[in-house]
Amino acid sequence: MPTFDGGHCFLTTLIPIDSDDLVDQGGLRSSHVQLVRSALSVLPTAHQSPDTEQAPCNSPFSRCTRTHFARVVVLDDVIFNGRMPENSLAVAIKGEDPALPAPVDSLPGPYLLFTADFDAPGGTEAELRDWLRGVWSKMRADLDPVFRHCFQYTAKVTDADSFANYMIAHQLDTTMPFNDYWPGPPPLPTVSKLQIVGIAAGVTFATAGFLFWIMGLLHWAAPLWSLAFFAQILLLLVIGLVPALYALYCFITSRGLKPFPVAPNSDLLSVLKGLYLQRQLIPLVARLQGASQQELFDKMGAFLDAVQPDNLSRPTQEPGTIKAVRS
Repeated sequence: MPTFDGGHCFLTTLIPIDSDDLVDQGGLRSSHVQLVRSALSVLPTAHQSPDTEQAPCNSPFSRCTRTHFARVVVLDDVIFNGRMPENSLAVAIKGEDPALPAPVDSLPGPYLLFTADFDAPGGTEAELRDWLRGVWSKMRADLDPVFRHCFQYTAKVTDADSFANYMIAHQLDTTMPFNDYWPGPPPLPTVSKLQIVGIAAGVTFATAGFLFWIMGLLHWAAPLWSLAFFAQILLLLVIGLVPALYALYCFITSRGLKPFPVAPNSDLLSVLKGLYLQRQLIPLVARLQGASQQELFDKMGAFLDAVQPDNLSRPTQEPGTIKAVRS
């Protein structure tokens, strides 16, 4: 699956943290990774629980109305999930000693893992760069204390464009994006049996015909309509199945690598508006139980006038909060 999927960009970056020396911090000697942890510990989080609703500061990412999720974390090393499972009979045949330790992946030092999910309906790098420039312009004061301890950050990042270049240089392909806004099965196109048969037959016969033409040029072809001729044709068709299977594999793989279709109303502004409408509608439904038809008509009309369902800008749920302010 691609980094751009379902109208979103699923950005994943892995940036090495400086580990070459110690630095001064208020007369104390600290490591770069410790200073990164200290900066992250005071970075405001979103108002994501009842206990944080009244906090004076919100997450800096709430200033961007395209960001659905973002996370910054120090990665000391990769997790060891145990030995890779192997067939015991195959191991015995190869003569390997199953008791010997297998190679274990490890990181050479601490890394800063930065991930984000934000709106990118066009699926282009220009949208990624635009979002990163917005991060720099809106959140630089919050993120600089974290990133300044990363490898070559202070030397290479001087403005919004260089920040985008720096982040993209440390970007990893996201192979498993999280599409969570489809309310039902998406309209994915299917591969028909006719397409499969057509591709397989076309490639097989084209390969066999080409090989037979080469054999004719080399005077290897048997006389027409002889038993040897039919044997050669059958052999060439069998050989032609190999590129046909490869062509089918490439065709199906290319279809699977296409981005997931964009879910309706899956941009951040629409999601926030949907959450706001949901929280406003639920108590109204409870209050209108047993009401007359005229009262239902009047109350729902007043409700629609107040919440303005088609207006995504207001009233709505604020970014970085778990509930909307009641009107």
